[in-house]
Amino acid sequence: MLKFNFREYDVPPDYYRWVAPNGGRIQASDRKVFFSKVEKMYRDNSIPMPDNWRDLAEHQCCLVLPPGWSKHEDGTEAAGINTRLELGDYLRGMEVLASVMLSKAPLVSQEEAEERAAKCAACPANIPVPGCAPCVGISNLILDVKGSNETKADQFLKTCAVCKCSSQANVWVRPEILAKGVTESQLQQMDMMPDCWKSRQIRALNNQ
Repeated sequence: MLKFNFREYDVPPDYYRWVAPNGGRIQASDRKVFFSKVEKMYRDNSIPMPDNWRDLAEHQCCLVLPPGWSKHEDGTEAAGINTRLELGDYLRGMEVLASVMLSKAPLVSQEEAEERAAKCAACPANIPVPGCAPCVGISNLILDVKGSNETKADQFLKTCAVCKCSSQANVWVRPEILAKGVTESQLQQMDMMPDCWKSRQIRALNNQ
């Protein structure tokens, strides 16, 4: 379990965030309000509440905090996730885009895209990420490749905090192409997310 590594009155970047088992999302700038909202989400939606719900909510929130804001139970600092776009993200996105454009069959089936989208929609790393025009353009071009294809979860898909890919575009692209756009450290961060299809499929390719 990850733990907060900052004073209670400090406000983490992009606030406290949590995704409920039913897909509902809450956000708060205050720790007490955060836990109050989590508890209310459980009770208002009749979601079974585990005894350690506070620990689980804290762990999930820590998954998408930047470096230095969370720690492991033994006190060591957790790696954290930088949710801001950097040059490396842009360059990897360009490599993925080039592979999509050159491939004769870059997309997965509708059924697989639906399965992926459902997982992304419920993932704590599915968050808005401040973007730059060129990076948004990469995602838009990939969306153009998939054409009018949509998934039932499209309205809930934002950006992956780990790889900075548009989730609406991400869920359609074949894993061998997506593998060109992630680093090993990013895969390790994805491994920590609940049921991440992207890390699982890319690691399966690497183990072939």
